[in-house]
Amino acid sequence: ACYTGPANTAGKGQCQAGERTCENGQLGLCNGQVLPDTEVCGDGNDNDCDSATDEENADGCDYYFKDEDQDGVGANATKCLCGAGGFGGGEAPAYTALENGDCDDSNPSSKPGNPELCDTPYDDNCNSLANEDGSLGCSNFYFDGDSDGYGVGSAVCKCGPTDPYDATTTG
Repeated sequence: ACYTGPANTAGKGQCQAGERTCENGQLGLCNGQVLPDTEVCGDGNDNDCDSATDEENADGCDYYFKDEDQDGVGANATKCLCGAGGFGGGEAPAYTALENGDCDDSNPSSKPGNPELCDTPYDDNCNSLANEDGSLGCSNFYFDGDSDGYGVGSAVCKCGPTDPYDATTTG
């Protein structure tokens, strides 16, 4: 038997020894050996002969973001994996999100695309503003420059009164 691959890889995964022939008193090539190759996602084989399949950074991997609050949107940490969850398993929190941009990855109610709500103290939709004008649950307030309790102009839908938009009626 012969094997010209890296030490400790023969007999692991796809790697196997071959046969060396002798012709006219000369040793021939090592025929039939299978050497380590690039690990490939999804083929079920240990292509690189390290006793693991589909590990991190295998050919064909997808980038997953670490999603601590498991809301489907991750923060900045990434791994290139053959499937959601992390290689080796048991990682908590897992790398499961294909989308990045969660502004508070400890709060599943805070992520891009969520509606902004007036009844929460945090940024629901990750636009760097909390309870901005037009949020769900807002009320109409009018400009009250002279602080007489009556506003003028068009209403602005706000989560609460903020000077000078603190009048709820015009007049």
